[in-house]
This record gives sequence, C-alpha cells and structure tokens, in this order.
Amino acid sequence: MHITQIMAVLLVWVLLIIGACVPSSAPTSPSEPSPAPELNGFTVSDLKIPVITESSGTGLEVSVNVTNNGKKEGTHTLVLWIDDAIDQTQNVTLAAGASRHVTFTINIDKIGTHKITVDQLSGDLHWLGPN
Repeated sequence: MHITQIMAVLLVWVLLIIGACVPSSAPTSPSEPSPAPELNGFTVSDLKIPVITESSGTGLEVSVNVTNNGKKEGTHTLVLWIDDAIDQTQNVTLAAGASRHVTFTINIDKIGTHKITVDQLSGDLHWLGPN
C-alpha cells in the first residue's frame, strides 16, 4: 500500500471511532427534530404558533408548556429556531413536578412560510406580509 492509501484507511477508522463516541442524543437540526418528548427530566409540549394572514410580523407570540418530571429542582434551556437558525433561548428553572407556560416574542420580516421549532416540537407559521 502507498502512504496515501494507509492515511486514508486511518482517517476512516478515526472517523468511525469518533462517530461511535458521540451520544445518540446529540443535537440535530430543527429540520429533523427528535421524537422523544422528554429532555433531561423535562417535557416540552403544546407548541402554539400564531396563524398569520396579514399583520406587521412583529411581536408575534410562540409558546410552549414545560414540565419538570424530575425529583428535584432543575433548569432546562429552551431553544427557539426560525427556519434553520437559532432565534432565541430561555432558561426555565422549575421545582420537581412543576410546570410553566413559556412565551417567546418573535419578529418575522420575510413573507412566506417559516418553520418554527422549540426543542423537538415544530410547526409552520405563514406570513402573507403587512396589510
């Protein structure tokens, strides 16, 4: 074997080893959210996205419910994506067994359909533009 072939084989082995070490719960892009409803003892549910036809596109509210299913107080970081970019995060600290309704205020400036994702929950927001 030539040195370049040996290096290519070694590179493949290194990539396979690194891939085997990455936990299966590694974050994914919002285009393929994980179906698991519970994150580190927290459940995120009931995603509410405004139905938009015509408005200014500013001050729109997106909300979810967060529940701490653990046995002690904990903090969960909610991540809100608009299309394929992180727009906002919120840290939610809850006592064991507690729930909270969490609201994000977003602004949309491009006409069209936008994918809104909070943790693994997602839906579409349709904006036709200002009046």
